[in-house]
Amino acid sequence: MNIPTTSTEFTTDWLTTALRTTSTITHAAVTKCEVQPLTTLNDLTSQQVRLCLTYDRTEGEAPRTLIAKFSAADPEMRKNWQGHYAREVNFYQQVAPHVALRVPRCYYSALDGASGAHVLLLEDLAPAASPGWEEGCTLAQTAEAIRQIACLHADWWDNPRLSEMGVGQPNQDYLHHGQERYQTHAWAAFAAKVGDQIPGALRELGRGLGEYYVKVFTYLQQPPVTLAHFDYKPSNLFFATNQGGAPFAVANWQLNMRHRGVFDVAYLLSGGVKSEVRRQKEQEWLSLYHATLCEKGVRGYTLDQCRFDYRLSLLRRFMRFVIWIGGGGNFDLEQKQLIHQILLPRTCSAMLDFDVPAVLAELDSISVGEGASHA
Repeated sequence: MNIPTTSTEFTTDWLTTALRTTSTITHAAVTKCEVQPLTTLNDLTSQQVRLCLTYDRTEGEAPRTLIAKFSAADPEMRKNWQGHYAREVNFYQQVAPHVALRVPRCYYSALDGASGAHVLLLEDLAPAASPGWEEGCTLAQTAEAIRQIACLHADWWDNPRLSEMGVGQPNQDYLHHGQERYQTHAWAAFAAKVGDQIPGALRELGRGLGEYYVKVFTYLQQPPVTLAHFDYKPSNLFFATNQGGAPFAVANWQLNMRHRGVFDVAYLLSGGVKSEVRRQKEQEWLSLYHATLCEKGVRGYTLDQCRFDYRLSLLRRFMRFVIWIGGGGNFDLEQKQLIHQILLPRTCSAMLDFDVPAVLAELDSISVGEGASHA
């Protein structure tokens, strides 16, 4: 069965076969499919459309709408992101059935390892909706998102099943390659592009950060690790609206990995919440995250260690920006505006508020790669 690479390839015959393969339907057939674009920020790494389906008969829970997520149109992008496509397909096939967190139901998934093509037919979470980037998450939404992700992290805290289920993490070769990119060209290109957007203290930090690249990433990937979403941002979070929908759900799992969980909190607060709001509530939200972990049974992970890991996660977030922007990411105008006007300023603000530059001195005293922890 072929894997669609354009929205026109979602024919009625293809959809009927796909949905019958997973017993979503048994006798019904799709007779009409209307393709609708999604009014979300463009995604360079994959394509997503809404499919509105008509059947020849009524059958059980046959979905009337679906979200089709499939590989990027650009062949080079498909090649570069093939591993992430495989990661998300694996998540829906192996992991999603076992998580308590509300995620979209997957009606069909397929991956072609040779071409890098993949497809997911996912539950349409509408009328639930995601917050906008400019306004960010509200206080109530942020608290709920933190509680929910803490429960997920606690459920999978240092759980060996994650590895058995195919949830991986970048290896040392990958990390050393990233460090080489950072040191040889990414930082210089990044600094040239962003200019005065970066405060002086962070420019000074960034110039020497390359030598810490592998150590920072390795530390955050050593125990205690859990199932991290790793792209925990407003556009991937869905909240109920006045029209209905699930109270809370999380979509887009192509970056999931075994990692220190508080990275998800750092990712959300440093980009998905206005800086003035984050500044007032950050410590409270970190305490909420840690308290929820403890309530769910996590032991031996102190609030001080959680705060240290949070600061280091902000640093990793910043290094990702350097690689993305300095590495020549092919962003469209809307994405450039989002990064330069919202995400980067908010991340820099969070780093300075939490004195992230000082975290490297503390990291120097830690043995990384030997299971050491910071208390």
